[in-house]
Amino acid sequence: MFRLSPRSRVSAFVAVRLSAAGLAAVVGACAEGELGVKRLAGEGPAGEDALVSGPSDAARPGGGFWPSAGGSPGPDDPDDPDEPANPDDPDATSAPPTTPPTSPPTTPPTSPPTSPPTAPAPADCSGGRWTLEANGQRRSARVDVPGGYGAGGPLVLALHGNGDTADNFCATSGVCAFAAARGALVITPDGRERVISAFGQQIPGSWDAYNPDPGGNEDLALADALIAEADTRCAPGPVYVWGHSQGGYFGFALAMRRAERVAGAVVSAAADPTPGLQWQPARRIPFYFLIGDADFGIDNARQTAAALESAGHPVHLEVLPGVGHGGYQDGREAEIWAFVTQGG
Repeated sequence: MFRLSPRSRVSAFVAVRLSAAGLAAVVGACAEGELGVKRLAGEGPAGEDALVSGPSDAARPGGGFWPSAGGSPGPDDPDDPDEPANPDDPDATSAPPTTPPTSPPTTPPTSPPTSPPTAPAPADCSGGRWTLEANGQRRSARVDVPGGYGAGGPLVLALHGNGDTADNFCATSGVCAFAAARGALVITPDGRERVISAFGQQIPGSWDAYNPDPGGNEDLALADALIAEADTRCAPGPVYVWGHSQGGYFGFALAMRRAERVAGAVVSAAADPTPGLQWQPARRIPFYFLIGDADFGIDNARQTAAALESAGHPVHLEVLPGVGHGGYQDGREAEIWAFVTQGG
């Protein structure tokens, strides 16, 4: 389904890499924008969002993801000499469009819609911070348990963009509060900044959206561990992924790789990280894409949506005119939630 919207104004840049095989390794940088990746100025999330105390992430050199007037470049500032070339720059490398697979995979029936909670939540189901180990790395996640949450209720795994944090993503995107208001358990892990090997290249980022092996991909291992921990503590029902930018690329890969458990995915400013649906899903699940028509990944998003639809997945592609690397929900939360939780 293709529908244009005039809402949202964002601009930023991303890194485009090309593999030896000619595939685009799409690496979504956290963008400047109105929702989802905005750094809080001067201090960390306050009030109900401040689950964890400590120094503000906004205090990092460069002031985070908003451009600073006369200040030093932030981690996703195109003037930062350590950053890859801006693909909007005419001198930057651009990736050729990819082609959807000619023979879409055949998958089992679409995942069922969300059912109401079946019983009160277990006594051990509490919010705050969960810390666990994934492939030898100590990892942490913010956990929001809404009042009235019951066993069998939905679980939303929220994934921020490159260089962001769980608390900042929740405070500025509205995703965590909205999902919790719908009775969902919300788990928002912190990505780990590192250099990731993909397509024979070394790529800096928060999430590994490329390696399909949880034995070698700590982020897949982390997602598996968080879902297992949630099963033990909170007994959730269907799992939904909501990812932005590089979190969206990883969220797409996670949904495709774990479709036996993931019931739907919201992918913002991202699409298939390995274009061509190389991650074959166990069943058909709904995908809701949000992307700007000026985003470097727009062709990939359109082709990904077309390939998924051809394979029988319920798909909604929301293209935002005049928007760069952004694609925020901008008031569409109810529409998005209904689409993914009702199976399209």
